[in-house]
Amino acid sequence: MPRYIISSALLVIACLLSGISTVEFEKKIWELTNRERRANGLSALQYYQPLSELARRQSDNMRRHKFFDHKDQEGLTVGGRQEKYLPRLKINSIGENLAYLSNSEKRFTPQEIVQGWMESPGHRANILSPDFTHLGVGVVTKGDKLWATQNFASPLVMIRHKLPLSSSMKGVKLSFEYLSAKPRKGFAATIFYPDPNFKFYLDKTHYQKGSQPQQLVWQEGTRFTVDVPFVAGKGKYKVFFGWDGSYINDGFEVRSR
Repeated sequence: MPRYIISSALLVIACLLSGISTVEFEKKIWELTNRERRANGLSALQYYQPLSELARRQSDNMRRHKFFDHKDQEGLTVGGRQEKYLPRLKINSIGENLAYLSNSEKRFTPQEIVQGWMESPGHRANILSPDFTHLGVGVVTKGDKLWATQNFASPLVMIRHKLPLSSSMKGVKLSFEYLSAKPRKGFAATIFYPDPNFKFYLDKTHYQKGSQPQQLVWQEGTRFTVDVPFVAGKGKYKVFFGWDGSYINDGFEVRSR
């Protein structure tokens, strides 16, 4: 008979039979999560593979290092892991659900996991949060044990270049994918200079110090590019994104050499 031990930081479940692959198991958790969201009048979460890879890393960490907690062996929680292992993604918010399952018959069901989460207030709040738009699921098994991680997020953009970025040219053209659920009207970039006193002239008489607004060039679908001119000399340039003159204070750094 299944048994449940639930607290704000811990969910332990012994489950019944399943018989599907790990990838199918992960996708079924996503489908059942969206079923709960639709039943509560919320839009479905988009399955996002980079978040699944991040979630799988946490599940495997818990398996290898024999712990069960949102804080990993490096002292990082989900936000810190995203910044370290998925820095090409910029987000507005991120959340995480964890589950540890043990069953002597080595059989588990996605339904039991999602049901257990829905019966726990903290986990339920993540599943039914209107702020999240994307989801990744990572499942790892060993013997009669299974570890599952859900990573929720509201992504903004993903840069399509390897990091870190640097160039000895007079500037660079950066390519991005737009991931936000918000309409892209009014979405723009702000470039911050290495010299905070360098002036960017808006017209013949008006200027701003240390930064400049920059238009986006939209490509096919959700892709766009941003030109980063190295007009303020060598050093670190930063590209931030936002709507209608504001910006999210977590940008991409480009070094002019």
